[in-house]
Amino acid sequence: AYAVTGEPGRAQPYFVEPRYGKLTVTLFSCMELFVMGHEYGHIVLEHLTTTPRNVRPRLNEAEEISYSWRQEYDADLIGFELMMRVAEDQRKTPANFSYLGADLFFTAIDIMDRAVSVLNGEEETARKLGSHPPNRERRGLLRRMLPRLVGEEPAEMILEYALGVQDAVDILWELAHPRLLELHREGIRPAPWWLS
Repeated sequence: AYAVTGEPGRAQPYFVEPRYGKLTVTLFSCMELFVMGHEYGHIVLEHLTTTPRNVRPRLNEAEEISYSWRQEYDADLIGFELMMRVAEDQRKTPANFSYLGADLFFTAIDIMDRAVSVLNGEEETARKLGSHPPNRERRGLLRRMLPRLVGEEPAEMILEYALGVQDAVDILWELAHPRLLELHREGIRPAPWWLS
């Protein structure tokens, strides 16, 4: 529904078993906190007040991509730290557990990129270089930074959970992939705003 219409609310509703309710709310909340923290990261790092594109020295396309990717990676790290602080202070979620929200965010965005590619008749891994680095790389950066932020032992444990969540999402992808191929054959394409 999200890939085709751009409206996730158009998907058939489903309800989580009550025993998973708190986990679901916590993961969703941490995903939202990470996204907000990332945007605040751009503000804190003054990315929004840097020299306008037409005033700074001319950069070739590769330099421009490298410049914008560096900003995204830096904002991810700030967003990650802000998310962990807020989750621990406000939500009483252990900092290392809140990491799963950021990790799941990148896993989910990666799945959407893959779905859009399949609906376009492209390879799943097809991705145009743009202002944001590939989601798998951004997730990888956070995974590498986690031990520095929460310690080796807690990071090892939470990364096991993150890999388990990624495995579960990969299984769901394998179930969804044939349907996406079928939709492509029927002429269904992604919502136009995914392609901009």
